[in-house]
Amino acid sequence: MADEKMRELFLSGKTTERTYRGETLGKLYADVRAKKNDIVGCLAGDLGRPAKECAFIYSSMIEKPVRIAAKKDWTKWRWLAPVLPDVITTGRIYRKPLGLVLIEADPREPFLFVFPRFLASLMAGNPTVLSFRGRQTSTGAFLTDLANAAIPADFGMIVSDGGEIPMEEPDYIFAEEYPGRVCAVFDGTADYDRGAEKLVHAWRRMEGLNGVKPEIIYCPASMRTALVKQIDKWARRAPDDPEGRKVCVVGVGGDEELAERLEAEGEMFALYVFSNEDTYALRIALERPYKYASVNSVTLRSPSMKAYFNEAVTSKTIMMR
Repeated sequence: MADEKMRELFLSGKTTERTYRGETLGKLYADVRAKKNDIVGCLAGDLGRPAKECAFIYSSMIEKPVRIAAKKDWTKWRWLAPVLPDVITTGRIYRKPLGLVLIEADPREPFLFVFPRFLASLMAGNPTVLSFRGRQTSTGAFLTDLANAAIPADFGMIVSDGGEIPMEEPDYIFAEEYPGRVCAVFDGTADYDRGAEKLVHAWRRMEGLNGVKPEIIYCPASMRTALVKQIDKWARRAPDDPEGRKVCVVGVGGDEELAERLEAEGEMFALYVFSNEDTYALRIALERPYKYASVNSVTLRSPSMKAYFNEAVTSKTIMMR
């Protein structure tokens, strides 16, 4: 089994060597840079956006995390800053890999959000298998092939399309199943036509790559009919998407009712807020618990590589004077 070879590699201590990780992830970085035009072409086909916009997505969401994984070394010990009043006491923080890691993200998780977690786990020295269970895209498939070709199978691999997971006894499993829904909120000042276009584009094009489909939309009761018409208008332009218009739109009586409904939602998987009043939009976004969010856009911000890395290691602090 593949996990036996992964276990052997991990116990050898090779994955904790900066040279090994740098060479392995460096090869992936070189391939990603060499195939930039191909990747941008895949993004343009998946998202239906101009090449210039896709080049920005390539740089920020693909090239950057791979470069960080290949070039940075966050496994080295670091000093713990002294804290008042005991300023003469300090310490060292040491980080160690978790071991064999299996990543099974929520099926709604976009590929470009779980890909950095995979890279960060390898960067930490963990032999890692990523089981991607979301919607397949050309970009995701292309990056999967690049990663599996560059990274030795006993160090890491990506499995998709319901493929067999070659890891029976992982030491740690990232299995994030979020019960919360994907919600969108429109207030009375929002641009309903533009907002509806963005939402339809999100689930037609971005889902599975760098966006998710809203499961319920809240708006003022007086604007519900207008919003439904706008959603239908943009969805009708997608004859290849029979699921396009199947989204629940709920009219609410005011801010108090909206707050109650969002409170009942609990921790949401994602929250889209549309409003021309920045203060209102930010208040709605900041008051509610969620994993991802955006304001007046459908571009969800993914967690940082640093956050993913910190989850992929164990830390030990040794104090000294």
